[in-house]
Amino acid sequence: MLRTITKERALNEKQHAAIRLLMQGSNHAHVAEQVGTTPETLSRWMNGDSLFIATLNYQRQAAYESVIQRMRSLAHAAVDALEASLESEDENIRLKTAQTILKMISLDHITAPEGPITEQEVIAQQNQDNFWNSFQP
Repeated sequence: MLRTITKERALNEKQHAAIRLLMQGSNHAHVAEQVGTTPETLSRWMNGDSLFIATLNYQRQAAYESVIQRMRSLAHAAVDALEASLESEDENIRLKTAQTILKMISLDHITAPEGPITEQEVIAQQNQDNFWNSFQP
């Protein structure tokens, strides 16, 4: 079933509060309790409410970008500290530093969070998913 946006709408206060708590790392049961709703309603928002999904995805992506920018701003100081540690007289410090650097080099497989960040994009994705699911027995 194709869905479209028929009018401008906004999240309610409970939904905004739920997104704030989810962004703080609260589990679903805690979020539902704190905002005064049921876990089923929270699940319905998270899986079927296109505006809630888009807003949560946007918040997650914005938080990720903020952390990445912060880490980038610390990169020069971190590299300087690692370089200094490689020159340490303590062999254990040099080895741990070398291990740390080698582990960091292999972290290029980490990806940014993805997902639609506008209600229109969520609806389009849901419509596409529904289309492909209609072919499954």
